[in-house]
Amino acid sequence: MEIKSFQKIYPTTTLIFPNVSIKTPLGIVTGPNGCGKSTWLKAVAGLIQTVPNVRLSHTAFLDHHTHVPQGVSLAFFLERLATMLEISMGSLESHLKAFDLWSCLPKQTQSLSKGMRQKALLSVLLASHKILLLDEPEDGLDVASLDYFLEAVSTRQARTIIATHQPKPYRFLKASWIELSNA
Repeated sequence: MEIKSFQKIYPTTTLIFPNVSIKTPLGIVTGPNGCGKSTWLKAVAGLIQTVPNVRLSHTAFLDHHTHVPQGVSLAFFLERLATMLEISMGSLESHLKAFDLWSCLPKQTQSLSKGMRQKALLSVLLASHKILLLDEPEDGLDVASLDYFLEAVSTRQARTIIATHQPKPYRFLKASWIELSNA
């Protein structure tokens, strides 16, 4: 997969992103805070305008802010999200069990911790066949959940691109590395 150079122009600065080649199913975008990792992902997801515009089709984007609707059960929310992504609830079962969320399905979403919400969203995305664009997906995960996530993402058939400022957990995975800088 090749992503050509593009720019994001702000009123006071312009971020210039290099050509990127991702040769493996897993891509890891790293760099210091403020270098544009989140901006790069949002551009590739087609969520922001760039020059020239870039956008991968058939993507699912997970921001580093874990938002879920309030006032519904986790089961209801996951059923709706699975329907939107054209996947069955049955395909989520192994992820929900591995993330220790199976028993939480009747709970109201507002009662879930940040980590539980993150694991719920990751369960749906890992079951999808879309290209995943994940911004700091490890945020909020405990050690066991992070281990499961790393295993699941490393064996996933569809492409996954992760932006992180904490690359250490990903170092042992076979991945294409994209290093962004503040320069």
